[in-house]
Amino acid sequence: MTASRHKLNTGLFFLLMLLLLNTSCRKKPDIIVLTEGSMTAEEVFALVEGAMSVKTEGMMRELLTAIAIHTEQLTAGNPNPHCNISDRNLKSDVFDRDRYQGTFSVNRQWILNCDDQEIPDQLIYSWEGDITYQAPKLSSRDYTDGNLALTYEELHDDWHLNGTYERTGRQISKILQKQTYETTLFLNFKNLVVEPQRMESRHGSATFEISGSTVGGRTFFFSGEIEFPDNGATEVTLGSRTYPFYPFRQ
Repeated sequence: MTASRHKLNTGLFFLLMLLLLNTSCRKKPDIIVLTEGSMTAEEVFALVEGAMSVKTEGMMRELLTAIAIHTEQLTAGNPNPHCNISDRNLKSDVFDRDRYQGTFSVNRQWILNCDDQEIPDQLIYSWEGDITYQAPKLSSRDYTDGNLALTYEELHDDWHLNGTYERTGRQISKILQKQTYETTLFLNFKNLVVEPQRMESRHGSATFEISGSTVGGRTFFFSGEIEFPDNGATEVTLGSRTYPFYPFRQ
């Protein structure tokens, strides 16, 4: 009995050693799992990219719409007939751009703030609505709302903005774990500068927070940073990794 137990213990010891060696030699995956069973870094980036990109009718589409409204109102004459008067519209449509398809319905409202001499100061722009889209890495159905304060700097011929943006909805991942998530994404933009000629960001930063849960009930939270360097790209930082993309491109 003692000899048999010794052989069994010896066998278990060598089996454990083989498992440890195999685990230590295995290459670590590039994907960073934020919480076991929750969203991965790749999925978080896909969520942020979809929420911001023009091609998915994201936040940058609303920014370009606000710039177009502001440009038209700034050239309306002096005194400006749009001063301190609010306006709104409702836009619904279907889009199909390369590998991105979806529908949206957005209610927009804005007001051109002016000083005592009726000289335009800034455009206050807000929106809310529903967006559904299919992208290469996920599909998403969201309620969205945001607020922007937009100022035109004539000296440098660019726009400066600050604002917030929030999306709440459900995503179905098409990569990795292929899970379904319920998420809320909140973005806070600070001193973002947009060049009208290129219609690209030139300077600024943003922070984001994502909270949510899987259909299995596992909850998660993640936060990160977004930078807008002077090269047209946008960089999303997740832990030690940086993901570049171009949110203004159609």
